[in-house]
Amino acid sequence: MMMKTTKVAALFAILISLGLAQPTFALEGERPETLSEIQRKTLKLVNKERRKRGLSALTRSSNLNRAAMAYAKELTRRGYGLHSTFNSHVGLNGSNVTSRTRAAGINACVSLENLAWGQKDTDEVFRDWMTSAGHKKNILYPKITHFGMAHYGRTWVMMGSKNCKRRAPWRRLIKTSAAR
Repeated sequence: MMMKTTKVAALFAILISLGLAQPTFALEGERPETLSEIQRKTLKLVNKERRKRGLSALTRSSNLNRAAMAYAKELTRRGYGLHSTFNSHVGLNGSNVTSRTRAAGINACVSLENLAWGQKDTDEVFRDWMTSAGHKKNILYPKITHFGMAHYGRTWVMMGSKNCKRRAPWRRLIKTSAAR
């Protein structure tokens, strides 16, 4: 029986490393939080802290959720939390939070992210972020308006952004022509 369990665990580890499976962590007898529960609960906690300080509430962004999940998967595959040999805010392709936000289809003039690894649930990761000066500053940054959240394996990614108005096409044309 032990041999069969070991083979199943090894297969699961391979699937996780390929991004084809997601481990969940919960105490025995507890049901792990679903991704939508994590997103809803984190947004509620963020907005509660922002309201305490007179800041506007953030709006959930499905595009930021997707960008956060893609990056959480990348970090998990790279071994984020297990190795501290890479800059976790720089993607394998050289991306940063701004380029990841724009790649998600958001014309952001402000973008930020919080990363965490190893926390067992939303309450713990949020508590850790609020006791870290840099993470707390991001959560309470007054200029952001949108929010995205992901949890994959043991990796947590929160993204925030402020969408900018797109320039009128004729203004781009004038600027491009003037540069010639």
